[in-house]
Amino acid sequence: MRIGIDASSLPATVTGAGKYVCGLIKALAQLDDQNEYLLFVKAGTQEFLGALPDNFTFVHLPNFSRPSRLLWQHLMAGSDGRRCRVDIWHGLHYSLPCFPGAMRQVSTFHDVAFFLHPQLYPPIKRLYFQQAIRRAWQAAEAIIAISQSTADDVRRLFKAEKHFEENKLHVVPSGVDAKFFSTVSVEQIARVRARYALNAPYIFFLGTLEKRKNLPLLIAAFRRLRDRGRGDLLLVLAGLPDNGRPEVEKALARENGKDAVRCLGYVAEADILPLYQGAELFALPSLHEGFGFPLLEAMASGVPVLAAGNSAMRELAANPDMLCSGDAAVWATKMERMLFDKTLRQKLIAAGRQRALEFSWQQTARATRQVYESVYAPSRNGFMTNVVFRSTPHNGVAHHHQMLLAPAGKNAAAIREAVLKTLAYADLFDYPLRLEEIHDGLFACDASLNEVDAALSDCERRGVIEQNNHLYFIRGRDQIVAARGQRRQLSRRLLEKNAWLLRFMINFPFVRSLSLSGAMAFENCHKADDIDVFIIAAPRRLWTVFVSLVLVLKLLGKRKTICLNCLLDLDHLRLDESDFFVAHQIAFLRPLSGFEHLTRFHAANAWIYGHLPQRRRENAGSPVKLQRFAERRRAKALAEKIFSGRIFDYLERLLFAAYRRRIRRKTTHLNLNEEAVVAAPGQIKLFTNNHRHRIKEALYHRLHEMMRGDSWFEEVEESHVVC
Repeated sequence: MRIGIDASSLPATVTGAGKYVCGLIKALAQLDDQNEYLLFVKAGTQEFLGALPDNFTFVHLPNFSRPSRLLWQHLMAGSDGRRCRVDIWHGLHYSLPCFPGAMRQVSTFHDVAFFLHPQLYPPIKRLYFQQAIRRAWQAAEAIIAISQSTADDVRRLFKAEKHFEENKLHVVPSGVDAKFFSTVSVEQIARVRARYALNAPYIFFLGTLEKRKNLPLLIAAFRRLRDRGRGDLLLVLAGLPDNGRPEVEKALARENGKDAVRCLGYVAEADILPLYQGAELFALPSLHEGFGFPLLEAMASGVPVLAAGNSAMRELAANPDMLCSGDAAVWATKMERMLFDKTLRQKLIAAGRQRALEFSWQQTARATRQVYESVYAPSRNGFMTNVVFRSTPHNGVAHHHQMLLAPAGKNAAAIREAVLKTLAYADLFDYPLRLEEIHDGLFACDASLNEVDAALSDCERRGVIEQNNHLYFIRGRDQIVAARGQRRQLSRRLLEKNAWLLRFMINFPFVRSLSLSGAMAFENCHKADDIDVFIIAAPRRLWTVFVSLVLVLKLLGKRKTICLNCLLDLDHLRLDESDFFVAHQIAFLRPLSGFEHLTRFHAANAWIYGHLPQRRRENAGSPVKLQRFAERRRAKALAEKIFSGRIFDYLERLLFAAYRRRIRRKTTHLNLNEEAVVAAPGQIKLFTNNHRHRIKEALYHRLHEMMRGDSWFEEVEESHVVC
């Protein structure tokens, strides 16, 4: 799967939903090395996510203002996701694209307080999120609720709707960072307390100062506590100011509490754990919480907690004594007991830590991946064809085995046959396949993911294939699993090392599209391999581009690193060949630039979908780290304007004539097939090591080895062989 994660809501200071974004992505990175993730992040926020493995790619967005970000999320994110060929789009903060195309969508709901407590929010914010939540519920294939409380609220909110779908709602509790279970030294706590001038025992609150947090109640209860002879206590409020700040100021003035209440503002992440562990009590009097990160963090840190008895706080609290429902006087009484009843304190500390251990980001990531897998099961009806083989004379000596397409009804045996042929072809390149890859590149067959999964299970049960770490391969070939991982790392190092050169080629005048092909397209390079590229050039400038790039690569000593073996111009996109080998090469190109021109190329060669019908999907393909390969359009347009005069038309014809003779002279002795080397005004193909017929021969023999002794496969083959 290729999963696009909208992390654009990650703020410059990580709180609340930002903790969810960071915690989930970091845990997915530890858990999942099989799927590809594209993280759409604003400039300056990537640092919060740290270093991630190679299957995680950052797609950098401008440093949007909030209105601009919302416009991008709804109007532009869909096209960005489609361009990156995303299978699943996950909106981590409600919003989803309005134009998702074939992408399947998942949205995380943190709470629905905008409906339950509308008076707590400014009108514009309230109306926006009410509409965003409603639209996400209607558009998404799956909704992730971060607590059972939030799920129950969503259910009550939308249950009355005509097309309410219970099965799209998934409860995936958030986690707590493992660092909160560690113990901070007394010296470190003392340093942090001194930094914030906390020279007395204190009750701690952490959270944004918004109306929903109900801080006037806490301030009033604290005043009553002090009036009962607890005047040595401080109340510490840490968090960014928000729409509740004026009410906090009024409450402080009303309760005459400015001297005993410390408003710290936003505190550094490194100071949070010492502030928790230095506190006598943590208090969270919110009117509503979708989850309640501070409550869970405080329990993990080993501090007694007191929270309002509503929403998700009832779900998180380890003991009823941790909850309070009532006015300021009731809160004051509860806080006093929790401060001075040592037995109760120890009981609640132990219960809180034990409860916090039940939550982890690893569990959140695992459950989230299961949600992705549940929605990535497209069931499409369509035609299906079977591949059969015909042995025909070739040069009077050897035989090649031409792939013919014989229409057949869609049935389990035919799908099994297609699955095995797909695995056999990949096995020729020592390349095991994941379920999604088999489905995506299914050999002349159209089938759903579930049907392919069932066929794989059947083949595995019959002992024809095996599986290791979610990778499928022909029986007895388990060594290629480790080889794939090694080659992926080698390919990515090779790509990284030459990224500057590819960027130069993308920005070279008259280059309209550049894609990776061959082994690099599959990240299956050996040590001595080069980088095969496929280029689409502007009309009447193909040979200018080719010769210029050859000269530049020679000057740079990179001619053997970058292989220019196939170039076309926009007026000559149609290829004469139409066999499976070429179809596979074309269908699995990985575009670095000019995706729209590659789409035109695919449309001009629609015959490939007879061989690989699954590749008709809009999402088919695999993105490369696109942000590193951005085109500098203005400079490129200026250069093209300079070199677009009539004199350069003459130069194009001259280069074509000269290099065609050169190519013919250098390749005549190789005895190649006419389709292997082409030097035409609009097409250049230089496959001097053309493995096509050798691969066809090897595939034929590999399939017969697999089929031998398997009765159901022998029946399928016998019914389709053409003599």
